[in-house]
Amino acid sequence: MGRVNLKDTKINIVLLFVYYVIFMVNTSCDGCSEGFTVVGKIRRLNTGGDSGAYLCRKCWAKEMVWRKLRNETLEKSVRFPIIKFPS
Repeated sequence: MGRVNLKDTKINIVLLFVYYVIFMVNTSCDGCSEGFTVVGKIRRLNTGGDSGAYLCRKCWAKEMVWRKLRNETLEKSVRFPIIKFPS
């Protein structure tokens, strides 16, 4: 066995972290086409069961407006909850 090259090891750790941020942390809104955004500005809106949508603040607000309008035509027992954007 040879010596461990610490420089290559550090580079691999950085690459793994970048991979994690890009592919494992959702940084893209499901509601708009603005692409990647700053981590933390996307929130998960549960849509039932294990399902959910990842939305930015603007798309979250649009969804709540849609829910509010839709609730006007639904029976009380099946209305959508109106939820504030989590901080």
